[in-house]
Amino acid sequence: MSAMENVPLTISYFVLVFIGITGNSLVVSAVLKNRNMRSTTNILLAFVSAADLISLICFLPFAILLTFKLPGGTLGAVLCQTFATANTSSATIVVSITTLTLLAVERFRALLKPWNSRLRLTKDSVFYWIFGISLYSVILVIPLFSFMEFDEKERTCSDLRELKTERRIYYSLLGCGVALALFVICFCYWRIIRGFYFGSQRLCVNEELQQKRRKRRVVKLLLLITLAFIICFTPRAVYFLFFYSNRGPFNQISFFLIHSNSATNPIILWFQSQNFRAEFKNMVSEINCKIKRLTCFVSNN
Repeated sequence: MSAMENVPLTISYFVLVFIGITGNSLVVSAVLKNRNMRSTTNILLAFVSAADLISLICFLPFAILLTFKLPGGTLGAVLCQTFATANTSSATIVVSITTLTLLAVERFRALLKPWNSRLRLTKDSVFYWIFGISLYSVILVIPLFSFMEFDEKERTCSDLRELKTERRIYYSLLGCGVALALFVICFCYWRIIRGFYFGSQRLCVNEELQQKRRKRRVVKLLLLITLAFIICFTPRAVYFLFFYSNRGPFNQISFFLIHSNSATNPIILWFQSQNFRAEFKNMVSEINCKIKRLTCFVSNN
């Protein structure tokens, strides 16, 4: 595909990056600015948003490199490993799936086994989990950097043929890990939904109606975020399993979808969380006021 044919795709990537950076910045700011928003669930959602921010910022050079060739020399090799491929953003995918698994297990234990306080997430312990997930994600994606090489002559990135077997083993193990995580998530939410709506011993039967609704809203919110991740991630997983050598439209569509996930969480939070929606509105109002004051100051001087 020529550079000019990549222009519409580049524009769509820039739109995605703008929406994602704006939305995730609002999520992180909402949790940082308002102490009442700092529940363990919200802190973990802000952690995912921070990872998405890093991914989208690193994704900007990739969008530019779709239209322009990589430079030569060491700079080209560095850009190849960090931005021209999905190596950096892969860490975000690991952060998302691991954090979503942690949230599913935490909700499962809190709602179905509230008397068992062992391994319960608290505002103090959640930061240890965040550090552990971050370290785990970085370690897990390090092998990706050894699978790529920079072609100095063509100024492109390509897979190392010598490591074809190792790459296949790595992706197989990674796929098994993702499948296991998705199984745990599905099991936890299936048990939670069954406990809320079905069975002889339903959850929260002795609680007030308002508290029941609040818990159900949290579960619904996390379930929607998880479903959005699965929908965006599945086409890319299918591509790696069956169409890896094909660089056609399915490669571009699946690649766009996997990065679209970085922009979906703020949208889901806007529609499903009253607290986040109120914080978003307040921050947007504050920004508008600051812009108006700055405009008045500039016009008066």
